[in-house]
Amino acid sequence: LVAAGADLHAKNNSGRDVKGCVGSSDVALSTQIALIEATGAVDHREFLLRASHPEVTHVIHESVILKEKWLDNAQFGLHSEADEAEVYIMLQQSHDFTKDNLMQKMGFMVIAAGDTDFKVPTWKMNLIDYGKADAYKYKISKENPVVVSTYVKVPDCAGQATLVLCSAQPISLRPLKQWNYELSLPGEWAEGTAGGSIQYEKEWTKNPMYVITVADEQESMKVFIHLEQAQEAGDLTPYSVHPYQLYIGFYIFDMSLEEMIFAPAKFKNSQSIYHTIVLDARKRKKFIVVPATHKPGETTRFTLHISGEHEFKVAPVKKTFVEAKE
Repeated sequence: LVAAGADLHAKNNSGRDVKGCVGSSDVALSTQIALIEATGAVDHREFLLRASHPEVTHVIHESVILKEKWLDNAQFGLHSEADEAEVYIMLQQSHDFTKDNLMQKMGFMVIAAGDTDFKVPTWKMNLIDYGKADAYKYKISKENPVVVSTYVKVPDCAGQATLVLCSAQPISLRPLKQWNYELSLPGEWAEGTAGGSIQYEKEWTKNPMYVITVADEQESMKVFIHLEQAQEAGDLTPYSVHPYQLYIGFYIFDMSLEEMIFAPAKFKNSQSIYHTIVLDARKRKKFIVVPATHKPGETTRFTLHISGEHEFKVAPVKKTFVEAKE
């Protein structure tokens, strides 16, 4: 009937339409699944959404593999081709709507996007919300795309799934790439090296510093800098966002420490903070990164992750350099 053009919104003499069959105890599950598949929907949630919202004509089905490690999962940039678009997002792993409790063990996140070319390393800084069993509704704009990332909490939910997006406006879903080059450097704000932010003029140059060297042939390079402080004992719940005691951030300077190239709008009390920066390498090939806590004397370990689209080198600045500057 559906293939022949039957109207899913037509009502019978009792005032019921066909969408009332899905979820009804009067209709066999196999019949309901056959009806859902016949309409091109992947599960009952998409079927009911499209049956209830005939204006939703733009639909994306994206096959994904759910994996245990968060960064191994697919990430996508979600874009609106209109000025604004209201998007319904769902993650499907079974036609059987008696298994909605699966969404307690798997799901997706919507993350504010500073960059929609490369993957983001953590959900802990710009998380907007978590997907739920019901269709998640979010409004995006042409100027402000978002990142959608899938995840699982337990190994038995890993495997094939489908990410479903529905909208009345044209939308697009673009896979995010892994960065070409990545380096991680462990460090510590300790007694004598925890200088705080630049508002503490006599202290901040005590912070650990790292030199990024861009290849001679590059005139510019996009880098992704991710600063991660040591995990606190209370931060144990998987995929949660836990406020931290210390506020952290980082700066980028030229080699003289006189020209500031990047500064955060504010320090954040998060385990992880990150920013994408385009380094202008026409004037210089070396840049100094200065990770810092907000106040001097705040001590903890950290890891500085730096990713780039082209090859680069990173080395810690020796103490003699800092003393010479002082």
